Amino acid sequence: MADTGCWTLEQSDALRGFVGEGFSYSETAHKINAQFGTAYTRNSAIGRANRIGLACPVRPGGGTVKRSAEEKIAARIERNRRANARYHAKMASRKPIDEVEFERKQAARESIEHYIAASIEELSEDNVRGIAALGDRHCRYPLNDDMSNPIFCGQRTFTEGASYCGFHQMRCHSPSTHTEQGAAK
Repeated sequence: MADTGCWTLEQSDALRGFVGEGFSYSETAHKINAQFGTAYTRNSAIGRANRIGLACPVRPGGGTVKRSAEEKIAARIERNRRANARYHAKMASRKPIDEVEFERKQAARESIEHYIAASIEELSEDNVRGIAALGDRHCRYPLNDDMSNPIFCGQRTFTEGASYCGFHQMRCHSPSTHTEQGAAK
């Protein structure tokens, strides 16, 4: 495990040397990590440099130069242009949706919806009254608001340990629409 605790005198001296040679704090941290087997970050090197009174690394060209508003706008436009180019390249590399696969998934979805519709028709006959009457594989979705005499769905769950039947699982855990989100607020 790499040491990230207190800076030793040797590490502080190396920090002084690398910063004095003009290395950035990021480069300095990497060099110290390689030399001493530590895991210092750029920010830890900056913090240590501030505590021991080091000045910022000297940069060729005299440091930062104030840019005009036009240069800032041009730089922003160029950044946006590059970001757009990366986005469009990423989208172009994506595999198009296979229509056969889409139709297969759509058919599966429709068959599930048909099963759910059939389950709803049978719902009223299989209702379970009271929590004590629920078995291991009964749906625990409450059908009324009266918790003194609750009525549960009672349909068989798809898997062992599931709380809800397929219909109530989809109803409770499917993404809500904008109208449902607006109504909830």
